Amino acid sequence: MFVCEIIADFIELALFLIGSYYAAVGVFSLFPRRDPAAPDREPLSFAVLIPAHNEERVIAQAVKSVFAADYPGEKLGVYVIADDCSDGTAYIAEKLGARVIKKSGGSGKFAALKFASERIFSENERPDMVTVIDADNVVSPAYFAEMNKAARERYGAVQGKVETKNPERNWLTAAYSVWSALETRLGRMAPGSIGLNVKLSGTGYCVRAEIFEELMGLEDCLAEDMEFTAHLALIGIKTAFCGGAVVYDEKPASLGCSLRQRIRWARGIVSVQGRYGWKLLRRGKITDFLSLYGDFLGLFTYVLFGVLSFFAGYAMLNGLHYPLIEMWTKPISYAALCVYLGIGLMTALAGLVLERKFNKAAVANLPGLLIYTVTWVPAAVAGLLSHHRKEWYHTEHDC
Repeated sequence: MFVCEIIADFIELALFLIGSYYAAVGVFSLFPRRDPAAPDREPLSFAVLIPAHNEERVIAQAVKSVFAADYPGEKLGVYVIADDCSDGTAYIAEKLGARVIKKSGGSGKFAALKFASERIFSENERPDMVTVIDADNVVSPAYFAEMNKAARERYGAVQGKVETKNPERNWLTAAYSVWSALETRLGRMAPGSIGLNVKLSGTGYCVRAEIFEELMGLEDCLAEDMEFTAHLALIGIKTAFCGGAVVYDEKPASLGCSLRQRIRWARGIVSVQGRYGWKLLRRGKITDFLSLYGDFLGLFTYVLFGVLSFFAGYAMLNGLHYPLIEMWTKPISYAALCVYLGIGLMTALAGLVLERKFNKAAVANLPGLLIYTVTWVPAAVAGLLSHHRKEWYHTEHDC
């Protein structure tokens, strides 16, 4: 029993240090990095890749938003990858001026990107940068101008700010909006503010063309953004966050659709972590390793120690002894626990205020946010148990 308590204390201490790391880094989301102004130079050229499978209801908005951006039109090439489409996606995109690359098979996003890149890079004029957005996305007018400023010599990849396109649709999309704001600030803006590598999202990111071409040689994965992030860290490519480059992403409005999407993400994440986790640790990429696991470990450690603090406080007040929390009933350790939890809570609330997400509607939808958060557990478990499956589930979009 004594040995078990020592092992439990060791695990809890390790998780506490990990949680404290996330909390400490998260504070820097309140102080976003401001790089010095870039010298005047020829604007970079962008190849905008838009994978699309039967997206006739939304593709026009995506293409129009790119062409409406405040950036020289001759520096933008829009490529819609019509992946096994049986509707009017290709026709609409071509009519609006996009170059359509038709692909059969419908084997997923990574395969579509690889298929398109092989054709784009074979052309005489190669772009400076490749940016990827989803067919349901809308980019802000300043997206490319901001990416152009952020894509300096030391940055091989830049992640833009992903906002929820349909936050007022229902309780679920409202929950997505709050969750995405916290994920962006704590998981991307914060590390970017202190010069750490930033994890790429599935959309709204830019990569230098020669690096993107290398990424296309990686293993096909259901979470290509995680795979790209891990590989870039291993080969020493700096990734940055650009808050001024905003892309609006439509979120699922039904819980069933949301769960299927997150199970697919979980499968891909498990696959990537299994193949890259040890490599990152062996190369001494500790912060990149923690970034890879941040979405899960950050929340898990905070909830765990929130529960432990409650029972530790109760035990201290009533003179009780619980074997698994004895370590946290000491004044110094309990104070450290409260400081950690307090920093995490205040950083999250301050971030939501700064993002204008903390309002009456958000408070009223707190049960919805809780449901969304809790349902990550079955999604993660299902993804873990079925990580060997690579079927691509297409999320329907309509706005």
